[in-house]
Amino acid sequence: TMLKALYTWLLEYGISGAIFGLVTKDSSLKQETMESIKEQLEYLPDYLKLHTKNDVMNSDEIDIRATKNKLKCWLSNTSPKLAAKVARGFPIGTMGWDEAAYIENIEIAMGSATFSGNEARPTLASKGLPYGTLLFTTAGDKESRDGGYIYRMITNGTMFNEAFFD
Repeated sequence: TMLKALYTWLLEYGISGAIFGLVTKDSSLKQETMESIKEQLEYLPDYLKLHTKNDVMNSDEIDIRATKNKLKCWLSNTSPKLAAKVARGFPIGTMGWDEAAYIENIEIAMGSATFSGNEARPTLASKGLPYGTLLFTTAGDKESRDGGYIYRMITNGTMFNEAFFD
């Protein structure tokens, strides 16, 4: 999928010395996503691989020493207090949310994680490197707390059109 391809590129080639974040809706999706990213890294031909067997690659983190890049993966929490600790203290300039409409307490977790990344984003932007918040989701229930938050975020945002180039 697009999410996995993007993280594979970021980890191996897109940037160096960065921490990327990913929050998924549940532990099975977290494990599946991290396994898929590791598989994609292995599909690369040997002459393009920057990672080695000595790098950290588990269900919580992928750390590629050659590029000094790290992907950390979290789950949110049903407890608002614990959701507020998601990604706290990490300077994450690129943060992804997989199945965002189904992530427990996403508004709290996203606010916390976004605040933690405020330091990293201007630095990445000044260097012309990728940064931002990535939302990946299937349609959720817009009447639910979390699905409604994502629905409002997407529909109340500025829609891109060609007039921005005028």
